[in-house]
Amino acid sequence: MNGEHSAYPPAHQPAERIDIETRGMIRAGRDVVDQHDVATLHGLAWETARRRTPRPWESPHPAPVNAKGEAGRAVRGQQRPLYDAEQASAFANGQPVPPLPDTDAAEDLLDQDEAAELLGVESASWYSGVRDGYLPTADSSPHGVDHWFRRTVTEAKAHRAGRGAGGGRPPNAAAAVAASPRERVFAVLRSAAQAGENLSLAELMVRAGVSRPTAVAHRNAWRSGCR
Repeated sequence: MNGEHSAYPPAHQPAERIDIETRGMIRAGRDVVDQHDVATLHGLAWETARRRTPRPWESPHPAPVNAKGEAGRAVRGQQRPLYDAEQASAFANGQPVPPLPDTDAAEDLLDQDEAAELLGVESASWYSGVRDGYLPTADSSPHGVDHWFRRTVTEAKAHRAGRGAGGGRPPNAAAAVAASPRERVFAVLRSAAQAGENLSLAELMVRAGVSRPTAVAHRNAWRSGCR
């Protein structure tokens, strides 16, 4: 495209805002673009696009695939917004915005928050598990945002559940899911102690589904005998 033009083509009909429950991932086989790419699609330099009101990636532009909620304003995990490439291109050219696939696939790419949710832990626990080598490294990092295939996360989940005695969540984990973080940490530590297993902090975080500060605080309480 040559030159600059209006950020929103007059023929365009605003895209329906889709809730995070049906869109919060990069669907299998889809490409994504960031805000710099969106500016280019509209024939705008980055600095020019930033000065527009609204900016070309703001409503009624289709929400980021890592948006949170119907408004699509906040981004999961404080990461940079990523937009479905086909939707962004259609919007920029005044064409009907195609819907995203709504069927889960093994090749869907999940960001840190989505991977943590599928595994059943807090986002901070997923981050620490990856950093400490207890969980898999990212399969792809489009525009610098780490993502994991759905199959990678489901395999990690199955591995946690099937590591034998002391592995995965403790036997009473089903009841502990609704329990307090303290009770979950204590349940994991109790199970590990019975199995003679010495858990790392990262393992404790992932199994109990808690953040690092929470795991440290309750592990210290456990060690001091406050059970």
